Amino acid sequence: MNKKRFSINLIGQILAFVLTIGVSFFISPYIIRTLGDEAYGFVNLINNFVSYLSIVTVALNGLCGRYITIAMHRNNEQEANEYFSSVFGANLLLAVSSLAIVIFLSAHITDFLDVPESLVVDVQFTTILAFGNFAVSLLGVVYGLSTFVKNKLYISALQNIIGKLIYTVIIAIAFLCFRPRMWFITMAAFGSTVFSLLSGVVITHKLTPNLKLSRLDFKTNKIFEIAKAGIWMTVESLNKLFQTGLDLLITNVFVGAGPMGILSIAKTVPNMLTTLNSTIAGVYSPNYAELYAQEKKGELIANIKGSIKFLSFFMAVPLMGFLVFGSEFYSLWIPGKSKEEISFIQALSILTVIPLLLNSFVEGMYYINVLTNKIKTSVLVTTGFSVLSILTMIILLSVTNGYDLYIVAGVSSFYMAIRIVIFTPMYCAYILKIPKFTFYPEIIRMGISTIIVFILFMAIHNVSIYNTWLKLCTVCVCAGILGYFVEFLIALNKKERTKVIMKIREGLKNNGQKNRMD
Repeated sequence: MNKKRFSINLIGQILAFVLTIGVSFFISPYIIRTLGDEAYGFVNLINNFVSYLSIVTVALNGLCGRYITIAMHRNNEQEANEYFSSVFGANLLLAVSSLAIVIFLSAHITDFLDVPESLVVDVQFTTILAFGNFAVSLLGVVYGLSTFVKNKLYISALQNIIGKLIYTVIIAIAFLCFRPRMWFITMAAFGSTVFSLLSGVVITHKLTPNLKLSRLDFKTNKIFEIAKAGIWMTVESLNKLFQTGLDLLITNVFVGAGPMGILSIAKTVPNMLTTLNSTIAGVYSPNYAELYAQEKKGELIANIKGSIKFLSFFMAVPLMGFLVFGSEFYSLWIPGKSKEEISFIQALSILTVIPLLLNSFVEGMYYINVLTNKIKTSVLVTTGFSVLSILTMIILLSVTNGYDLYIVAGVSSFYMAIRIVIFTPMYCAYILKIPKFTFYPEIIRMGISTIIVFILFMAIHNVSIYNTWLKLCTVCVCAGILGYFVEFLIALNKKERTKVIMKIREGLKNNGQKNRMD
């Protein structure tokens, strides 16, 4: 692995994520206070509708990056261009088709959703803009691949940073200068996506000038080739939808619009942490693709083991910190809520975070299924868990009272946790044709270190006071430093610790020499 490039990509992705967190940190509470729980819940619900529609495109777009990247690494530019042009053409047709869906959905929104009369028009506008955003993002799919092909993800991170700044500026102007509307949020997202498309075109021409759109390179057989291989990814996306994406819709239908808003708030921070986890894991994917294309199996396996340690090492501290200090965070973040509401929101958040914690151990393995184009078995197993999750949720909601949101948040998390711990590591080993328990020593070691970090944080929590942001941030920063130190001692073996220390010393030495020269 090119460690310098990996570090640059990682730093870029983290900076982009931090900006996203910062924007959400300040904007979300204001939106909640201004629009109310119900309106905030509808924005997230409509975005979920878009994700439902995007499942149709997964078979094509989920694997196009694999085909283009491997063709480019094998110096087959003609084939890469055929995939490039064919996928763009197919996405253009899908984008146009989505217009018919948005017209129908916005016109009949009250027929299948519990929408307060005062919010109907806003929900309709929000729906139109959300689907418009989806259509533009489809056109930008192939123009987002050049940074992956060239393993320069820091450039895409810069795109995300600028896009998020555009989003923030539009939100600020709209909410400060006009009467607050929920569709301002999707309007801002639309503006950010347009920028991503235009900048993606420029970046593609700069990084991969040989990748070009051509009507002559549009091949329907290339579309069917990718779609046939990616059909199982579509089913996998449905599984993820059944396990996590339907919770707001089920809550709206079975419980009501108000509780849906509460659940939406509870999922805000976990969703951010999910994005962080997948963002960091994505930094490994270009190197996986290059090693696979060059048939370097040993290095590929070593990289997967490294991803287990790095991802869990990086994610354990923020995840455990949220589990322990979450109630104090919510009390300061949304001060209008009562103590009972804060406790309820935190409990729902914890149920959502637990599978995310386990997923941090295996996130780096998922791309191996795509890379080797062996998704079928994984999808069939996940389908079983998805069906069980939905059936269990509906049955429990029908026969119990008073625990509706706990059921919605907890059932999907329960089945996800089982799948993540038992199936994912073994299947990754299976498709790589190595012993099935190959990845468990690293997983167990990281699990032990995470539990110790949790105990440490609980001890700190019980002797600290957090009635202001300054006090909470100070305690969390100190706890985070101690947590990473514990992880360093326990999660890494002696050789790995020595290697890290040597790298730090080398960096300090080089920096000192540079300063003396200056």
